[in-house]
Amino acid sequence: MKDAYDYEELSIDLLTKLAEQDDSEALYELGARFHEGIGVAKSKENALVLWKKAAKLGHAYAQYELALCYEDGEGVEQSYEKAVRWYEKAAMQDCAEAQYNLALCYESGKGVEQSKGKAAYWYEKAALQGDAEAQYSLALCYEDGEGVEQSKERAA
Repeated sequence: MKDAYDYEELSIDLLTKLAEQDDSEALYELGARFHEGIGVAKSKENALVLWKKAAKLGHAYAQYELALCYEDGEGVEQSYEKAVRWYEKAAMQDCAEAQYNLALCYESGKGVEQSKGKAAYWYEKAALQGDAEAQYSLALCYEDGEGVEQSKERAA
């Protein structure tokens, strides 16, 4: 049973065995360990391979990490469009960090057609999950009437 594990506490050997069985959580955690060099030699290349596999299996945080890599050009050719695609996949699974970053993309027009309305929508989704940056950004949207009807009450 997958949920019986505390993946952050598992050994590299056990994580590797689970990852070989396409366990998306193990793939994500092992990728994070390679990315940070925790218990293994630091390797952003290995992290990227593992996160790509986990992301394709539908792991929201792997999708988010992969989006960050594409946005920053870390280990891959920079592509805002690919970053947005992975942010969207993670955001649809209620990953607040991805929702916030997707909102930033819509606000700036980075990788997508600029849309203040879509930016406000994703800020609100992340804000409702307690993301403080999203709450602040959403308040600014209401204060300035950017993508939403202006409301000083909702901005407060």
